[in-house]
Amino acid sequence: MTTERVAAPRCANRRRMRCEAAASTRGGGQEGLSVPPIGSHDAVVKGRDMEATVYILRCADGSYYTGLTRQDPQARLWEHNNEPIDSYTARRRPVRLVFCETYERLTEAIARERQIKGWSRRKKEALIRGEYEALPDLASRPPWRGSR
Repeated sequence: MTTERVAAPRCANRRRMRCEAAASTRGGGQEGLSVPPIGSHDAVVKGRDMEATVYILRCADGSYYTGLTRQDPQARLWEHNNEPIDSYTARRRPVRLVFCETYERLTEAIARERQIKGWSRRKKEALIRGEYEALPDLASRPPWRGSR
């Protein structure tokens, strides 16, 4: 069985959203964050994957945390900053949301989260800045160029 890899920037089922726009919805609005509520009847009945958001947090010590959520990214940010759970982000508070992408399918979001977690700090920072054309040059291994 062969598996075909699809580069994330070409994924048709992804929406990028600016984290500043997401931050402006703290008052209860969800403009641009059309993530269905957990347990959404429509998603369960039709057998569709639920939307999920991949996000990057910048911690107080300057490190980055990459995560995945099916809830509003701002609600998840609040949990990272306030939940009394001993975790990576709990020891590095406060944390800020610096990047997020929403996917229509949970499986695509999981693949993207794993991809980003394997990236170098420089590559994550280029992604956060929106410098997508620079991402291939920041790969840890040079791209394959064919036979020599």
